Amino acid sequence: MKRDELRALLEAAGVRPTRASGQNFLVDENLAQAIARDGVGDDEAAGAVVLEVGTGPGILTELLLPRARHVVTVELDARLAALARERLGDDPRLTLVEADALASKSQLNPRVLEALAPPLAGGAPLRVVANLPYAVATPLVVGLLSERLPLSLMVVMVQLEAAERFAAGVGDPAYGAVSVLCGALCERVKLLRRVPPDVFWPRPKVTSAVVRFDPRPDRRDGFEALAEVVRALFNYRRKTIARAARQVAEREPGLAWVEQAVAALVAEGELDARRRPEDLDTAGFRRIARLAPQ
Repeated sequence: MKRDELRALLEAAGVRPTRASGQNFLVDENLAQAIARDGVGDDEAAGAVVLEVGTGPGILTELLLPRARHVVTVELDARLAALARERLGDDPRLTLVEADALASKSQLNPRVLEALAPPLAGGAPLRVVANLPYAVATPLVVGLLSERLPLSLMVVMVQLEAAERFAAGVGDPAYGAVSVLCGALCERVKLLRRVPPDVFWPRPKVTSAVVRFDPRPDRRDGFEALAEVVRALFNYRRKTIARAARQVAEREPGLAWVEQAVAALVAEGELDARRRPEDLDTAGFRRIARLAPQ
């Protein structure tokens, strides 16, 4: 759909997109086709169910429908949801959920999970393919990866800065807590392509990127303890690991065991007390998390 066509369509529906609400709609058909291919392929992907967050007017949705067993798409804006229903018609393979995809900053909306349950009931794999709203991209990515879902692949477009954090390794400028969590949840995180602002309307002020996540089958094992450790220690990312653990214990009594775990690993020679949290890879954080009290 061309820029002028989209503008006319939205105006007729009474929608005035704003950057503040993260409403930047893709107007490059070739890129939309590429994202659909990256996420699902050119044919039906072994009966995959696809989750899309951010339906908008349904530009990407209509490309996903012929490729998927079922598409569950989520849209918060009631006017856009109505427009998408009008454009996409009454397709039995489509479920449109009019809601916020997040119930809280770190929890997926139960309505989304309920909508996914029927199409997934037969054991179909799940793929997430979406142009995510920038403001909630990080909690959505981590939330979807860590949820109890048969997720086999996720391909999403996000702000480039977020994409670099997702894919960063130790020593990269963008490396942080979310990099460790994505490394624990995924076998691979790959930045597929950078996307300039002029393929959107309205144009965002930043560059975007398409990222591919290949989830680990056992990604939930020990993840809750790992996430607690990573988030707590990265609050003191530039302090030595021993000092950071001490401050975590002082500030968060429920995580006092982290200081004890770090001390034990240092004593056993498995951890250098002079290293900083920002110098630890996922395996290093896992060693600490495995000592969490049962």
